[in-house]
Amino acid sequence: MDQSNISRKEYRALTTTSQDLPKEWLVSEEKYNVNEIMQNHILLLVFDLNAQTNSNSDSESDSDSGSNLNSEIIATTLEKGVYRNISVILRFVVPKLVTNKVLSYKTPIIYLRISGDRRNVGKKIKHVMITLAILNDKKNLMKPESHYTILLFSGTENYVSLKVTLEPICYELQELHKNEFIDTINQQWKIEVFFSSDWKFLAIILGFNAPNAFNFCPWCLCTKDLISD
Repeated sequence: MDQSNISRKEYRALTTTSQDLPKEWLVSEEKYNVNEIMQNHILLLVFDLNAQTNSNSDSESDSDSGSNLNSEIIATTLEKGVYRNISVILRFVVPKLVTNKVLSYKTPIIYLRISGDRRNVGKKIKHVMITLAILNDKKNLMKPESHYTILLFSGTENYVSLKVTLEPICYELQELHKNEFIDTINQQWKIEVFFSSDWKFLAIILGFNAPNAFNFCPWCLCTKDLISD
């Protein structure tokens, strides 16, 4: 169902035409069991983005204070996110890559690529996703299964939210780069990190304003009213 992009309704109709296909409820039950196993091995850390941003900026006023009741109801289900530990993911991925001769103990170095972007999943719902890929695996680098989600939160892509949500990732990457990664057989791996994103995402992370913003210049206090000067 996931690989062929078949919805649950269409798959149910398809199972009525063939007795060899497992029923939809069996597939859903198996997916639930797989999720339970993965949750026990690679823990999903759930956080409340709204609570964290409010605790970090109590003195700042909320720009959306004048939103209507409908927006407030939606906000109660948004601003939630999950985070996965990079080291735990590497403990599962590295042995497989060593077996496939993608990684070698003779040259223990892992090149990580951190990517991020935002996408619309509804009229008023947006998701921001940060993924991890291992550049050593060149043959499978462009395949979706070679990209591991390490951060996913529902909200807008702005400097405040990214600063809060990316804090554990930045700290963990600094520790991996400084102390190296140790796998299940106590082999140390040197970590080299690369970042990739579109220009907008990169500018937001660096704290740059948009070109049409009032204070557009990242180096001085020049405003757009003084452009002609």
